[in-house]
Amino acid sequence: MTYERLTGILFFIAIFLFFILYMLSPQPKYSKPLEIDIPDIEQPTFDTSLLGEPVKDIDTSFEPLDVSKRIGDEAAKIKAEDFNLFVFRVNVFSSFENASKLVMKINENGYPAFVEPLKTNPNLHAVYVGPFISEDEIKKNIVLINKIAETEAGVIIPWNPSV
Repeated sequence: MTYERLTGILFFIAIFLFFILYMLSPQPKYSKPLEIDIPDIEQPTFDTSLLGEPVKDIDTSFEPLDVSKRIGDEAAKIKAEDFNLFVFRVNVFSSFENASKLVMKINENGYPAFVEPLKTNPNLHAVYVGPFISEDEIKKNIVLINKIAETEAGVIIPWNPSV
């Protein structure tokens, strides 16, 4: 091939690339301006009729607390036995898996529950709900707990976590 033909081919390729890249690219004078319609968002309204009383200013005039320097020593003397907590034994299972399933079901319904081996027979697994602060708290919730556990029986037991 001669130099004249090679020069002609390169010239033709250069003109072709110019035409493709410049002439066919989108020109700003031919394009429509970008318009975005942003809808008006309605401002939220608050129903003040649900408020019982108007909000009063908060009293910030607090007196300083007199904390003894021996508070750490006094706190160290508190033991778990000082608290009178109660649990509700819902059921006793021979299978740990079945006891765990009941614990999951009770937990899903909003009550804390756990499994412990029965003290008289370590092969049996007791399901406990709680701990509760008082027996009255258990009695208030006993119908719902029995409904969740699908049982009619249960025993309220004093609970001590260290024992």
